[in-house]
Amino acid sequence: MKLNQGFYGGAALAALLFAGIASAEEPMITGKSDLVCASQDVLACIDGATCLQGSAGTFDLPTFMFVHVKEKDIRAVDADGSEVTSPIKNLEVTEQTAILQGFENHRGWTVAIDKMDGTFTLSATGRDVNFMIMGACTTL
Repeated sequence: MKLNQGFYGGAALAALLFAGIASAEEPMITGKSDLVCASQDVLACIDGATCLQGSAGTFDLPTFMFVHVKEKDIRAVDADGSEVTSPIKNLEVTEQTAILQGFENHRGWTVAIDKMDGTFTLSATGRDVNFMIMGACTTL
């Protein structure tokens, strides 16, 4: 009897492990749910030659961004407490990445979010300063 219990216990454990593997292969980001994204590292370049690295706060950028898929916008709160909204002009979801694009303050921006682990890179380019922001997103 103990042998059978061990077998069934082992089978149950194997089933749980395989279920974990199957769910790990499902994308975290689908492009259908709202997201919250946290900026971790920022690189800012001016005049094409001088670049500085720091956190979002170093450059007075919001740390958290809220991606509203149905409303097609990204919202954040600036350091002074004012809400900033940027419309999403294009949203494409590929096998590996969710790509959002728009423009604001005379800059074009693109966000590429890895569907499996939620990591993102945002680039915002303009005449005066260019930003590259790296971080991670999760569904709300």
